Amino acid sequence: MATPESGWEFNGAGLPPGGPALLVLDLGGVLVRLNMEAFHAAWAALGVDRRSLECFLRGPRNQDWNLGRIPAEDFPRLLRKDLGLPGWPALRLREAWCAMIGPPDEALCHLAARAHGAGLRVGLLSNTDPWHWEVARERLPFRSFDPLGLSFDLAVLKPDAAIYRQVAAAGSPELAWPDAGSILFVDDRVENLEAARECGWSCWHHNGESPRLDELEALLGLDTGEILEL
Repeated sequence: MATPESGWEFNGAGLPPGGPALLVLDLGGVLVRLNMEAFHAAWAALGVDRRSLECFLRGPRNQDWNLGRIPAEDFPRLLRKDLGLPGWPALRLREAWCAMIGPPDEALCHLAARAHGAGLRVGLLSNTDPWHWEVARERLPFRSFDPLGLSFDLAVLKPDAAIYRQVAAAGSPELAWPDAGSILFVDDRVENLEAARECGWSCWHHNGESPRLDELEALLGLDTGEILEL
């Protein structure tokens, strides 16, 4: 069995014999690729150095943005203030901010669509903000997520244990929430998987540099290599 360090399986409580009742996917680094070089280049063109930008990303302002505490119309003003960008229009700042969002991971999107087509419930759980989510959603070929767990809606971030409990509220109210042991969570960050495992979820560590997904497809009971129009 592979380990998180190898980029493949990270076992949780163990899936039931019939397979998972719910597949939950991360967004950035799983369903969409992240383009950090394009992100840094976009901000460098505005006069922001890499160190200042990284400090902002790790800081409380960005955390509040991802927690839904900052209205979207206020974020450009706060970017100008914190990054020293007087005069830049909101549209230019938004474009630079969203340069991080790359193309969809076609293999994962097709897997999600095949799972959904086979009758498996497919959800999303992401630390994200309104701007990033809007751009990512437009690029995703698969969007039928239930639950749709976005940190700025749930007001909590992975790996806080609360987000794994609160995501149930983001699903269809008429559908019963499955037992924790029948949830399979796919994420690219080990700390998020460890927290999910503590909540009883089974987990799969996705390494974007390793596109082989046959073992994951087998866990989901999917036909490997099946082609589906999205």
